[in-house]
Amino acid sequence: MAEEQNIYNLRKECQQKDAIIDKLTAEAHESSIAHSKRISELEEIIRRKNMIITKLKKAKPASEQRVKVSYPAFVQNDVGPGYCSN
Repeated sequence: MAEEQNIYNLRKECQQKDAIIDKLTAEAHESSIAHSKRISELEEIIRRKNMIITKLKKAKPASEQRVKVSYPAFVQNDVGPGYCSN
C-alpha cells in the first residue's frame, strides 16, 4: 500500500511539473512571437527611412542647382549658412 501511495505521489508530481513545463513553453512561445513582430516592425521602419534617404540623395543635386540659379551671388561668394549678415 505504501508503494502504491509513492507511485501516486510521483505521478501527481510529474503531472504538476508537466503542467509547469507546458505553461512556460507557451509563455516562451508568446514572447518569441512578440519579439519577432517587433523586429519586423523595426525592420520596416529602417526600410522606409532608407528609402527616404535614397530619395533625398537623388533630389540633392537638383536642389543644389536651383539654389545656384536662384542665388548666384550667394553661391559665388561661397557664403554658407551661418555666415549671412543681416
